[in-house]
Amino acid sequence: MTKEDRPWDERPPFCVEKNCEFIINPQSLREKSIDMGYSGCCVGRMKESRNFKYAEAEHKNKFYFCWYTPFKGWVKFLVDKNDLLAMRLCVNTALKKLREGD
Repeated sequence: MTKEDRPWDERPPFCVEKNCEFIINPQSLREKSIDMGYSGCCVGRMKESRNFKYAEAEHKNKFYFCWYTPFKGWVKFLVDKNDLLAMRLCVNTALKKLREGD
């Protein structure tokens, strides 16, 4: 299987983050799909984590979760394991509601 057959394995064309070890582009965002108005996300591991403390909360960010929409452009989130687990819960709950017909 060639790279052309696996577009989810390609870094999106708008990504310029040097600290990112690209993991997946699940909606297979390419220049053509962006020009056609599609949205999508991608995930990558930070080569160097970015840790900080805000008030009492420690953030040990090891991943980028990036989202692209034609209305907002490119948004890059620095996330940690807890953020990813919370996103998984939100998505799984929303998908369950969709299956129930809500």
